[in-house]
Amino acid sequence: MKKLVVEIPENVSEDEIRKVISNYLRKRDVVLKFYRLLEDVDWGRMEEEHERFRREFRFRSAH
Repeated sequence: MKKLVVEIPENVSEDEIRKVISNYLRKRDVVLKFYRLLEDVDWGRMEEEHERFRREFRFRSAH
């Protein structure tokens, strides 16, 4: 586990600190999940599918 030391002004309550830390950890988890989704993407295949869709769409809209 990492240790984090933060200086906090005296007029900030413990509840506010807990809320800020909780929000940060929740957002961090969402960001990590998003980047894990991108790790498994086959970008070459994605590009091929994109080009195929564009060709077919142009062909359909021309007729």
